[in-house]
Amino acid sequence: MTKQARIEFQPLFTETFERMLVKSPSIGAALQNFISFKSERPPLALPRGMRDHKLNPPLDRFSECHLSGNACLIYTDKNGVVTLIAVVDHDEMMGGKVKALAKKISHLKPSK
Repeated sequence: MTKQARIEFQPLFTETFERMLVKSPSIGAALQNFISFKSERPPLALPRGMRDHKLNPPLDRFSECHLSGNACLIYTDKNGVVTLIAVVDHDEMMGGKVKALAKKISHLKPSK
């Protein structure tokens, strides 16, 4: 039997995903693909177009991938638990807005 990662959803993820889904309906299918790929142990590499990567400070505890256009999923993958943190517009991770985003998610700790 293949070992699978556990998927956890932060409350902020649910709120931001629903809001972004209205703007970009295609993120629903992209999220299903993400979960399918990241559930595998070891995780499968996401399609290149999703641009999966670790983030820079002040968000360097998190990773990010593009679900569609500018819709970006912020998540962690630690010790067999993939935690979905938020879905944000790419612009929220740039310039002065990144500090506000970091403050909003700073209390979230990656699963141990």
